[in-house]
Amino acid sequence: MAYHQKKQTRLRSLLRTPVVLALLVFVALFLVWETWGLFSKERVAHETAASAQAEEQALEARKADLNQKISRLDTPQGVEAEIRERFGVVKDGEEEVMIVPAGASNTQGVEGEGGLWYTLTHFFKK
Repeated sequence: MAYHQKKQTRLRSLLRTPVVLALLVFVALFLVWETWGLFSKERVAHETAASAQAEEQALEARKADLNQKISRLDTPQGVEAEIRERFGVVKDGEEEVMIVPAGASNTQGVEGEGGLWYTLTHFFKK
């Protein structure tokens, strides 16, 4: 029994030496450092996953929009509407109509008081 107590006392005194305590503190700090690194990596992975999911949803919406445009172009009316919209063309016998809001004048800035033409002609008359 004395041998066992002597061995325990020796072990306790060895564990209380500054070198062993410094080593234990170093191991504890190393474990904390590695745990923090894993936490940081998990957070970055979570943010990346959320970003990828948002991008996937945007791409799905774009895919649906493009599929709708493709299905519209499968009909002759859709092709005609796209050509009219994109190139501003009209069929033979059709005329282009411009709708102007009430109270607006299409000659504003050319004639009338305060317009460009009025200003230029009256500038030399003075």
